[in-house]
Amino acid sequence: MLAAYRASTAAANYPETGPTRRRRAWVALLYIALFLNVTEGAMRKWFFPGSSQLIYFAKDGVLIAAYVSFFLGGHYKGSHRTKALTIIYLLAAIVVCLDAFNPNIGSVIVGLFGIKCYLLYVGLVYLGMQLFDDWRTFLRFVRWQVIIAIPICLLGIAQFGSPADSQINRYAAVDDQVIATFGTDATVRITGTFAYISGHVFFVVVSIALAAGLLGTSRRRSDYLFSIAALVLCVGNVWMSGSRSAGLLAAVIVAAVLAWFGFQQNRVALRLRTLLVVAIALAVFTTTTWFNKAYNAYLDRIETADDEFVDRVFQHHELFGLILDYSGLTGYGTGITHPGSAALEKGLDLKPSEPVPVFEAEYARVLVELGWIGAFLWYLLRITALLAILNVYRELHTAEFRCWAFIILLVHLVTLNGAVVLNHTFAIYYWLLAGIALGLPRLEARELRTPSMPAYQGVRSAMTPALARQAQA
Repeated sequence: MLAAYRASTAAANYPETGPTRRRRAWVALLYIALFLNVTEGAMRKWFFPGSSQLIYFAKDGVLIAAYVSFFLGGHYKGSHRTKALTIIYLLAAIVVCLDAFNPNIGSVIVGLFGIKCYLLYVGLVYLGMQLFDDWRTFLRFVRWQVIIAIPICLLGIAQFGSPADSQINRYAAVDDQVIATFGTDATVRITGTFAYISGHVFFVVVSIALAAGLLGTSRRRSDYLFSIAALVLCVGNVWMSGSRSAGLLAAVIVAAVLAWFGFQQNRVALRLRTLLVVAIALAVFTTTTWFNKAYNAYLDRIETADDEFVDRVFQHHELFGLILDYSGLTGYGTGITHPGSAALEKGLDLKPSEPVPVFEAEYARVLVELGWIGAFLWYLLRITALLAILNVYRELHTAEFRCWAFIILLVHLVTLNGAVVLNHTFAIYYWLLAGIALGLPRLEARELRTPSMPAYQGVRSAMTPALARQAQA
């Protein structure tokens, strides 16, 4: 909210009018949507439980307003980096919208809700590319994201120490709730400020990635303290969430960043070799002391689980052929398997949809909803975004920008089979980070023209002719 206030009032400090003020409007709206993304669960659980559905859609309304301000204000700029992504997005949108009127769906409202879950947040790619003016504004955004993670993780620790029937551990659903527990002591699986466990889990994973990037690219000592504190608390929250996938994703991201950059000879590598190792050491220490109970419960959940590693990475693999046969070419309707669809049907007294098999893995749900064609286009869209970020990484020249492109690439790679349709919290970060990555070359070129960090003064003299032309463009 501080960032939104800053963006909305900054135009008053400058003589410019028109496009500048309109830009401040969509940036402020985007920041408000991000704020609602991490706080809506708390409002639905504790403050306004009777208005749960209204609050759930609040961020979507704000985000649509940001889109209107962005596109009608003339801020959209075509780019060769998004050309393929846009084409595939439009093709996928056609299938998703047509399937919203599938006769298996009881009400068109459910179909429209499904369209929202698939398509609404992809537009953040275009906003993310134009979100920052320079390196300082980008780093400020990351800094606040990392700082926000600290109180949310502290709330998670308080939840872990509270009984399952405590108000602090309730879910957003207003019906009779069965609070998930794990370990021999049946301790609760924490949710933080989010409606359910999955939202908090993916927020923690994203926060770990952002904190690692801030450690490697910032020059402020306060950022090092914030990042290390966030990393330590996020690791503790991973144990307290009981999510095995979160532990795996976080370990892969941190290990890959340290292995890829830690042995290079540049300023980012130097920071990571020292500061990230310090953060890992503190995380290990707190795991064996403060978070020992949570870690033991986490290990107990791993040891008592019935599924193997392959079952978690690629769920329902043994049923994949049957799911393909059942889904057919067109599937059974956009949004028909989403948990929110059943809540809408019940809350609005809509005609119930036809019963279909419901699977835990998102790819299986996408197949059931959209069929072969829609599922192919949807995952082709995600792979295209991944490849676009890879091309950006190869295009960048400076260590700081390459570090961020690599981290965002990692997030997209390790969550390629993750939930972005079912989990709106992660979907917003997923597509926004993609847009930020695709906008890094523009920021790098601007930084080379008017450097805001001392390290770039030496970069200009060492630029290749091609990069010098890019900086002058």
